[in-house]
Amino acid sequence: ATCERPTSRLAIMPFLVPIEVKASPLGGNGLFAKEDIPAGTKFWVMKAQGDDIAKVVPLELNIENPFKITENRTWSEEEMSTLTDEQINDIFWRGYAHEPSQLWIELSDGDGYHNHSDTPNCGSDFTKSPWDEVQCAIKDIKAGEEILDDYGDFHNSKIPWVNRVMERTASGRLHFERDYATPKKIATTEAT
Repeated sequence: ATCERPTSRLAIMPFLVPIEVKASPLGGNGLFAKEDIPAGTKFWVMKAQGDDIAKVVPLELNIENPFKITENRTWSEEEMSTLTDEQINDIFWRGYAHEPSQLWIELSDGDGYHNHSDTPNCGSDFTKSPWDEVQCAIKDIKAGEEILDDYGDFHNSKIPWVNRVMERTASGRLHFERDYATPKKIATTEAT
């Protein structure tokens, strides 16, 4: 008998450096470095595997009423079709389209607290597998500094099913996606 891997899997908590969630001067809540993060440092992984497992640190939540922190997962169109429109809308607001796999990544580990900046201090390019996704510091991040991403890297999904379902269930997210600039490639290196 063969063992087939399901399309969607859960991931363990994937922060590799001390991070906290607290009120952001940009509004709402954000992710903040608890220690200096040098440029090139990998600080988040979709799924901790290999050497990264030993590096995983707990996320510190210093806010009232945080969303429930669970494990990340991926969604296919077929899997989403079993959910209510309200559930789908919630999922679309906590993740991004992973074009290489044609899946939606739901960030439930706290990474969804990233705020946007046109001058981000973190980022990465898509990987072939959603389970290999990472975030790296693209410039030095000082302790206490907010960790900011460029949402333009994920806007205007090139996944037809995501656009169709988002139009029907999460039009607010669809318009939010379209408000950001054209994505650009980010050259990242990983510090060892």
